Amino acid sequence: PEPEQVPEPTESEVLTSEQGVPVNIEETARPESRPEPAPRPEPEASDSDQTEPGGPTGSGESDLAFDDDAEQAVEESGTGEADTAPPPPPPPPSGRSVHSSGDRPLYPKDAEHEGVEGTVVLQIIVSLEGETQQVLVLESSGDSRLDEHARRTVESGWRFEGAQYDYAVTLSVSFELGSDAAQYEFGDVEWLLDQSS
Repeated sequence: PEPEQVPEPTESEVLTSEQGVPVNIEETARPESRPEPAPRPEPEASDSDQTEPGGPTGSGESDLAFDDDAEQAVEESGTGEADTAPPPPPPPPSGRSVHSSGDRPLYPKDAEHEGVEGTVVLQIIVSLEGETQQVLVLESSGDSRLDEHARRTVESGWRFEGAQYDYAVTLSVSFELGSDAAQYEFGDVEWLLDQSS
């Protein structure tokens, strides 16, 4: 007998049975079987999840709110009603400019006859109205007659300019032989501010 003509298989699978007869099995679409994921258990609420908003373990949003409050507190620091320091006073004028009038101290005759020379440094305290309040001897000339004569001359006969504050001015008075009157030179001017105000 002639062998059976077996058509060529197309896309189906060719199997042979136990008798050797080829059997065509049509391929069917097999659905992909994927195991369904197991449902995730709900997380239990812990103490750390129940912290107040804005705490260190809270949500990011509350942390931001906490940070904003902190920044605002820092920005608002220094805005209280505490007394602020008054602005610094302007630089004081020069000593020569505050002197309004006054004669040079005369050389004491007895000290001149004895050949006594020297320079005395005075500090003059002046009120804001320009009145001489006190004259102090900062450095002695070495002779009390020269010191006292210079101090009294300035205290009783000199006038000064007024200012916005009381002030102190230094003055060097030099007694030298060969001159009837002493030579003087102004030093620094210093504001006398009231520390209690």
